[in-house]
Amino acid sequence: MNSNSADYDNNYRLRYAIYGALCGVLFPIAGTLIECSLEFGFFSPDHFLKCQQNNPLLWIIDTAPLFLGLLASFAGLQMDKVREKNIELNEKYLQMNVLRQMADTANKAKGDFLANMSHEIRTPLSAIIGYNNLLRETSLDSGQREYADTIEIATRNLNAIINDILDTSRLEAGMLSLDEKPFSPEKLVQNVVRVCRDRAVSKGLKLLVQFDNSIPGTLLGDETRLSQILTNLIGNAIKFTVKGEVELMVRNLELQAGSVKLRFSVRDTGIGIKKENLDRIFDRFAQENTDTTRLFGGTGLGLHIVRSLVHLHKGELQVSSEPGKGSEFSFEISLPYGAEESLGSPLQEKDENQNKNTTSLSGLKILLAEDNEFNSFLAETYLKRNGAEVEKAADGKQAFEKAQAGRFDAIIMDIQMPILDGKEATRKIRQTGNTTPIIACSAHALQSEKEECLSMGMNAYIVKPFEEKELISTVLEFSSPGNKINNKQMENSENTVDNLQEIFVKIRQDVGPDFVAIIVQKFREDVPVLIRELDELIAGPDLKTIQEKTHRLAGTMATFRFPEGLRLARLAEYAARDGKEKETALELENLKVYLNLTLKQMEEYGKSQSK
Repeated sequence: MNSNSADYDNNYRLRYAIYGALCGVLFPIAGTLIECSLEFGFFSPDHFLKCQQNNPLLWIIDTAPLFLGLLASFAGLQMDKVREKNIELNEKYLQMNVLRQMADTANKAKGDFLANMSHEIRTPLSAIIGYNNLLRETSLDSGQREYADTIEIATRNLNAIINDILDTSRLEAGMLSLDEKPFSPEKLVQNVVRVCRDRAVSKGLKLLVQFDNSIPGTLLGDETRLSQILTNLIGNAIKFTVKGEVELMVRNLELQAGSVKLRFSVRDTGIGIKKENLDRIFDRFAQENTDTTRLFGGTGLGLHIVRSLVHLHKGELQVSSEPGKGSEFSFEISLPYGAEESLGSPLQEKDENQNKNTTSLSGLKILLAEDNEFNSFLAETYLKRNGAEVEKAADGKQAFEKAQAGRFDAIIMDIQMPILDGKEATRKIRQTGNTTPIIACSAHALQSEKEECLSMGMNAYIVKPFEEKELISTVLEFSSPGNKINNKQMENSENTVDNLQEIFVKIRQDVGPDFVAIIVQKFREDVPVLIRELDELIAGPDLKTIQEKTHRLAGTMATFRFPEGLRLARLAEYAARDGKEKETALELENLKVYLNLTLKQMEEYGKSQSK
C-alpha cells in the first residue's frame, strides 16, 4: 500500500477515536442534565452530584456510551481492514485477469506459430518427398539409389519430428482426444510389429511378441493412439538396443463386467537407463544425457508424448531399467469389449484399400488449385499418370472462376493461396449451389484446421506431404469414377453396405441408444417407399427430380452416418446434375441394391432387438 493510502487510513482511525471519545463524554452529561431537569426543574452542580449519587441508572447511562464509543472505534478499525482486503483482492483479481489474458495470447501465438511452422516446413518437404519418390521409380545405379534412399529416410524422420512437436502442443493444450471405435487388439499388435520388424531385422535384433489369447477379440478404444504408443515404445527399444532382442507383451489382467484390464509392456536388452535419470526421460526434449542424443539421435519428445497418451487412457507409464542390461516400459489400461465381429485395423484397411483402388482415373476431370509450382507439378504428375485430365488454378480466385465455368469430377484445393485462400474459395463455390467434391490439401496438420475445412463444405482433407496412393484413393472415393461396377459385382462386394454394428456402437456413445432406434424405425418405414420411387425414376428418368431426391437422401445418409450410402447417393446426384442419363440410371440401380441390402440388415437388427 502506498503512503497516500496509509495517511488516508490513519485519518480514518483518528476520526473513529474522536467519535468514541465524544460519545463517551457527551452522552453521560446529556443523560444527567435530563434527569436533573425532571427531578428538580433546574440544573445546578449540587443537583448534578445528587442525581449521580441517588440514581444508579445514571452510572449505567454515563458509562454505556463510553463503551459504545470504544465499540464504534473498534468496528471502524475492522471495517478499515475489510476495506484494505477488498482493495488487495481487487488488485490481485485485476492482475490475474491480465496474466490470464497474457497466457491466452501466448497460447494463441504458440498455436499460430506451430501451425505456420508446420505449413512452411511441410510445403517444401512435400515436394522433396514426392519428387524423390518419382526419382526412385526411374532407372538408377546402386550409388544413385543409395542417395535416393537416404533422402527418403531423412525426410521421413523430419516429418516424424514435425508430427511429434504438433502432438506435444495439442496434448498440452488439451486439444487431443481419443476417438473410440471397435478394433481387434490382436490385429493391432500384428500391424505394429509388422511396421517395426524391418528396423529390428536391419540391426540384427529379434522382435518377439507375447499376446494373451484370453483377451476379447473386439475392444472399444482409439486404435490409432494405442498403435502410436506401442510403435513409439518399440521404436525406442530398437534404437537403444545394439544386440539381443525386443519383446512386446500384452496380458489380460482382469476381465470385468463389460471391460478388460490389459497390461502392455515393451522389454529390451539395450543400454539401459541410470536410476537418477529415470524421472527426467519423460520431460520434453529430454534424453538421458547429451551422449545419448549424439549417438542415437531423436528429439526427446517420444516418451513425453507416450506418457501423455497413456494418461489420456487413464493409465500410468512405468519404467524399470538397469544400465547395460536393458529396460522395460509398461502401462495398464481398461477398455470396454464388445461382441466378436470381423474388424480390420486402420493400417490393414489402408493397405487393402490402396491395393483395391487400382482403378484408373481415366475419364475424370480434376481442377487442381495450388499456388506452389513444385507441389502443383507433383500433384499434376500423380493425377495424369493415373489417367485423369487436369486443369490448374494458381490461386483461389482462379479456382472459383474455373469451377463456375466448367464441370469437374473433383477439385483439389490448397488452403493457403494468394488473392483468395482455399477456404474462402470453397465458401463461394458452395454458395452458388455447386456440389462438386472438394478435397482440401494442406500442410496444416492440426485437427481443428481439418474440422473447420470439413464444416464449410469440403469433402476430404489430405495433409502434406502425402503419398501418391493417398491422393489417388481419395479422388476415387469422392469423385464420380468413369469405370462403374455392375449390379452383380455390387451384390458380391463386401464394401457395398455399411457396417451397421460398428456405426451403431459409435452412435450409442455419441448420441445415445434412442437415436439408433429412430434410425432403424425411419429406415424400415421410408426405404420401401423410396425403392418404389427409384423404380419409377429409372423407368422414366426426370433428371431434375432425381437430383433433388438423391440430394435429400445424401443428407439423410450423412445424418445417419452411413458413408457407403452417402457415396452412392452422391454418385447418382452428380450423374443427374451433369445430365448423364445412362450413368444416372446405373447409379440409381446401384443405390437401390444398397438400400435393399441395408433394409435387410435393418430388419434382422430389429428382430434381434425385440427378442
